[in-house]
Amino acid sequence: MNNRAFAIALAGLLGFGAATFSHAASAAPRVSSEPARTPVATATAQQWRADGFPSARVARMQYRELPAARILQVEKHNATRNMKPVQIGVARRAVSEGSASPVLPALGWIAPARGGAVTRLEVTSPLALGIRVGLKVETLDPRAELRFSGSSDPSRIVAVMSGREILALTDRQGIFWTPATDGQKQHIEVYLPAGIPYQRTRLQAPLLSHLLTNSARDFKMVEKIGESGTCNVDTACRVNELGANFVAAKNAVAQMSFVVDGISYICTGTLLNDTVTTSQVPWFYSANHCIENQTVASTLNTYWKYEASSCNSGTVVAGGRVLLAGGADYLYS
Repeated sequence: MNNRAFAIALAGLLGFGAATFSHAASAAPRVSSEPARTPVATATAQQWRADGFPSARVARMQYRELPAARILQVEKHNATRNMKPVQIGVARRAVSEGSASPVLPALGWIAPARGGAVTRLEVTSPLALGIRVGLKVETLDPRAELRFSGSSDPSRIVAVMSGREILALTDRQGIFWTPATDGQKQHIEVYLPAGIPYQRTRLQAPLLSHLLTNSARDFKMVEKIGESGTCNVDTACRVNELGANFVAAKNAVAQMSFVVDGISYICTGTLLNDTVTTSQVPWFYSANHCIENQTVASTLNTYWKYEASSCNSGTVVAGGRVLLAGGADYLYS
């Protein structure tokens, strides 16, 4: 097995524990695990800035149905991947695969009752189980807010990001990869506080990653919870036996989703505790074949608390699949 790895610093922390790590070759010091001091995210659901946005004002981008041959290519890749991340998505380009114009229509803005200006975008890839949109950020005010949801549950906003965060994650081509959403359509709301001219906001959607699985399926291509391999352990069955250190270790593990040239992949990684008791740097560790540069690290989504609600239950724990969007800082590999 390839023991090389890469390390990154996540853009944010959740209220979980950070596990210890020791690599025999480097004789790294051992430190005790500790719970994150960052407040646990509240369960309060995010709300749209403009609920009931007029359908006629939505800027829409529609793709044609994905050819079956491209899905077979993914299956072949995963069958022979050999120490490479699992591919879960297919790159699509509006210029060659859009059903109509490859350019988004003009953004339709409204003034919500609470002030400011709001617009909506919808991008659809038929039969996709999930979507990530490659937004071309031409002009965006740092004070803007963007909200994202998927057609499988349009009322559930999976992430809220500021214009400042998005600009920091935009690559050299001006592309920002949106958080993954479930369903064949992604809804994007853009909100500008009062006093910001909406006419200056210019966005396009030239790229898309068509996902062949989604968070509800744990991003598995075939298996789902309860159908893992014999080498995998239902963590809920071992908590009483292995105790607090085991709980800290499992809570530090996250599933990773990232984009390389429009193709989506998954890996897993773990938080590492630092050696300074007064600080909590969000070090995150995984195999080096997962992420190889800052461009890819900027597309990182991590999903936390994917575990069964009880031993052999086959159902996900309440409040599981917590998405942390916002990318990461690439450190070394």
